[in-house]
Amino acid sequence: AGSTSALEELDFGYTFDIAKDVDDFAFGLHLLLSAATNLKHLDLEGCSIARKAGIAVGDIVSVNGVVLETLNLRNNALEDDSTIRLASKLEGYKSLKRIDLGFNFVGLRGAIALAEFVATNPPLLHLILIGNSIGDSGAMQFAKALKSNTTMVELNLGYNHISSVGLETLFYAIFDTSSLNALADSNHTLCYLFQQQCVEELLRRGCDVHTLFDIGNILQLNEMNSLLKTSSHHLPDWTRELPLSSLSIEHLKIVIYLSKCFDMKHFISMDRTMIPQVLEFIASNMGHEKVFQLVGRWNMPQLFTQTLQAC
Repeated sequence: AGSTSALEELDFGYTFDIAKDVDDFAFGLHLLLSAATNLKHLDLEGCSIARKAGIAVGDIVSVNGVVLETLNLRNNALEDDSTIRLASKLEGYKSLKRIDLGFNFVGLRGAIALAEFVATNPPLLHLILIGNSIGDSGAMQFAKALKSNTTMVELNLGYNHISSVGLETLFYAIFDTSSLNALADSNHTLCYLFQQQCVEELLRRGCDVHTLFDIGNILQLNEMNSLLKTSSHHLPDWTRELPLSSLSIEHLKIVIYLSKCFDMKHFISMDRTMIPQVLEFIASNMGHEKVFQLVGRWNMPQLFTQTLQAC
């Protein structure tokens, strides 16, 4: 018992087939985890866990005292029912940083359960869902969840039957240009959505290459924001070309958007305390002519009417 309590990593990945003995496996693992109170990394990849075992695993990972940081259940045919049960057991975890549920036949119902968990803003940093079937509807659920999540840095949704419809919703989750306030309220922590090899599949499903490029750029901005918070001495080379200042990442995204559209009407829904900083940033980094271009396109009668309507 003493040696078991000191165990920090347990790797069963592809070591045996438990499909015929799921009850014995679940019971044995439950006892092991109950004793391994310092277990941080649990790998059950490719153990042929069927739906019944998947439900058991949902109970197993909620054993009191277990301080898991990473949980790998990739390639276990969990499907929706097991995923839903698992998601319900993840609430309240304070140590879990990474969950891999890749290649598990997860569909929309499982995606909804996981998205609801993500929306609670848990300390989870990485959620891997590559190779499932959440589709555009599942992507929309995660896009909604990302709006209230300020911790996650990776949501891997590659090879999930996502088309341009789902891709657009994910894009607006990190770069919502419906208003400047919405832009400021976009997700500013997510850094990874798709692996490079997934791009070809997204293009086959009708996703726009320019949208993919824009998503990549915004995710890089989020990554830069994360790096700036941790250490300014280890920034990637590409950040040297960006107009860095004391402005937050929210302001930087706003500036990028304004520099493309040159439309001052978007200031109507903007927090007025942000306007001087944004204009100063544009003037100092893009030239005063940009400010004049913006102001020149400001339709004062329309702005006055919209202001009255807003009041």
